[in-house]
Amino acid sequence: MKTLGVIGGIGPLATAYFMELLVNITEASGDQEHIDAIIYSRPSIPDRTSYILKKSKESPVNMMVDIGKKLQEQGASFIAIPCITAHSFYKEIAEEIEVPVINALEEIAVYLKAQKINRAGVFATDGTLYSKCLQRTLESHNIEVILPSEKSQSYLMEIIYNNIKSGKKVDKDKFDYIKDDMDRKEAEVIILGCSELSLLKKNKIIGPGFIDPMEVLAKRAIELCGGKVKEEYKSLITK
Repeated sequence: MKTLGVIGGIGPLATAYFMELLVNITEASGDQEHIDAIIYSRPSIPDRTSYILKKSKESPVNMMVDIGKKLQEQGASFIAIPCITAHSFYKEIAEEIEVPVINALEEIAVYLKAQKINRAGVFATDGTLYSKCLQRTLESHNIEVILPSEKSQSYLMEIIYNNIKSGKKVDKDKFDYIKDDMDRKEAEVIILGCSELSLLKKNKIIGPGFIDPMEVLAKRAIELCGGKVKEEYKSLITK
């Protein structure tokens, strides 16, 4: 099998969950049937959203590239970045690293198109929405993008930064408000477009009609590295 390198720590909980997904999604009867993975967790990487929104002059790119090169030197055949906002810098990072960097945004779009999804709601950070990296990728596959209202987006940022990243309980009322807003706009599926939001699925806070990009990324990473995917993870939209 090939070895997966992971640029982690952005954020730490999301990285830990991604590692858990790699194990849980793999069809294996013993340790040796799981893929090898090198996880480099570096929470000191500057905040992606703050940089994108020009609230900070500290770019996260150089540190992520540095980690990618170290992973490459240690034998990684593919690199995954379990942070959707970090994909705003995908081109800059991928161009500096010799081994392939898996494009989670492209993988999401390809998967949704294969499921005949034409209208996708997006839950993401202000930085991801501002950079339009996810919107452009979806639209390039002829998938219409549905965004939350201004109030819903402010609630979403509170959930990401004030609840999940702070290690606090998620405000369920605010999450339900955001979800209802998206349902009214008739999104066929809602993308949990921030790796912290993946923890909502893990903790069973969400209902049907969601897709977790971290599952999409983990599934693709396993396939590329030569592992087998469990049958139950062939379909990734919640029911």
